[in-house]
Amino acid sequence: MWQKDDYIISTDKTLLDLDTIHKFITGESYWGIGRSREATQRAIDNSGRS
Repeated sequence: MWQKDDYIISTDKTLLDLDTIHKFITGESYWGIGRSREATQRAIDNSGRS
């Protein structure tokens, strides 16, 4: 993990804020409109490192 001021870079998925990520994807991206919270969670669970 790397941290500077308020920024953290990590591969630890437990540090992710699912509510914030899902809100951004469904509200700010054209490709995520209508995506369920469960789909966002599955994408995180199945991505990259554990």
